[in-house]
Amino acid sequence: MFLGMIESRDVLPLLDEAMEDRNIAVRRTAGDTISDLGYKESLDTMHQALNDKAPIVRWRAAMFIYDEGDETSLPYLEAHLEDEAFDVKLQVQMAYERIKNGESAAGSVWKQIANRNKGESL
Repeated sequence: MFLGMIESRDVLPLLDEAMEDRNIAVRRTAGDTISDLGYKESLDTMHQALNDKAPIVRWRAAMFIYDEGDETSLPYLEAHLEDEAFDVKLQVQMAYERIKNGESAAGSVWKQIANRNKGESL
């Protein structure tokens, strides 16, 4: 999504609108862009995205919340601790535990696996 290349909070209303699009690919790409930008102001949008019908959109929302979320995110995460999609459930649980325990973010599941694998190969 080219909006992310602007790297300005000015694009957030457009991304919020894209998160409501009928097309899953549009919502997923908007979520990716929101995550790439990393503006905490998008927390409300991503809290709502945890309810999306598409697992990839819910996963992206949980990942953003893992990276940017705070105590206000806990009720939203609690409501999704048993998500039907395994990867979403795992990311929601990780975000919930990180925030609840006051820990800093360690990156996505995939980044953690890659870092772990790098350590094993040394």
